[in-house]
Amino acid sequence: MSAITHRAAGRTWAPERALEVYGEGRVLDSTIAVNTESTVAWFVVENRSEVRWGAPQALEQVTYELIVMYFSRARGLLYIHGSNNTGDYRELAQAVLGVGSRPVTGMPTFRVLGHMERLIPTNVGLLDSRDHFNRFSMHVGSDVYEALTTTDRQGKSQTHIAASGFRNGEKTTISAALSGRFWSMQTASNLKAWTDWCDEQGAKLTDTSIDLASVMEGFIFPEDLTERPEGVLIAAEWPWPLFAGNGPGPQISHAGTAYPAVDVALEVADHSPTGPFRIHLTTPAWQIAYSADFTDTGLTYSPDELDGRVRSGIHE
Repeated sequence: MSAITHRAAGRTWAPERALEVYGEGRVLDSTIAVNTESTVAWFVVENRSEVRWGAPQALEQVTYELIVMYFSRARGLLYIHGSNNTGDYRELAQAVLGVGSRPVTGMPTFRVLGHMERLIPTNVGLLDSRDHFNRFSMHVGSDVYEALTTTDRQGKSQTHIAASGFRNGEKTTISAALSGRFWSMQTASNLKAWTDWCDEQGAKLTDTSIDLASVMEGFIFPEDLTERPEGVLIAAEWPWPLFAGNGPGPQISHAGTAYPAVDVALEVADHSPTGPFRIHLTTPAWQIAYSADFTDTGLTYSPDELDGRVRSGIHE
């Protein structure tokens, strides 16, 4: 999901004026589809361009772009999504909103990072205003911390920040760019899901109480562990993609009996603060004991006695 936002001068809009921007010949069926409440509109634009590798130029490349608009009268915000993920749609916004509309760009866009818990930046772009030979740099992984510290970004500004965190107890992603675009790796099952997501982000975009400095100071920067941390192991769980996949998923067999991995319980067998972590894989028919210890290659798991067999599809 993604969107560009424009502020409206009033509380009315005319989505059919999108035809004036793209022309009836480029809009499929020359129609702007509008819902009954006149808050959501969508249309498909046909784009034709020369094929660069064609010689002579007798070939054309034809692409189609889906454009969806949502106008929130309550906040006076127009959200625009384009499937090609480029452009600010300034001309389109002025056509449907009228004179006086303006895009939401710059630092206020990063307000969508607010009201998130355990926010972890995963990707940061920096633009250097002084180094003309290295104007843009991309930072991922461990380099993100350096990109966000004050000492390392003198004369630099963030072009975009991509992050993951929790919202209302659910793990999610949220990203924003100085250009005004904000997006998430979540997918919308329908237009209603997208408009609800836009309303959630719009509430933050218009919330002037969100302190961006505090948001960025609250970033969590993961560290690779090379030794056992202090404290005790209180729980163990399977990774969530195991539950989100289609089909039965992998099976674990031991002592002649197999169970789907999602039906195999993970139990902490030892709560001592030192030594390897000890975990039991438990089913009604059997139990397998594992130890997890830190080595030069990271956390390594090994069975204490006989191991189980994992079967996924046709592979074992």
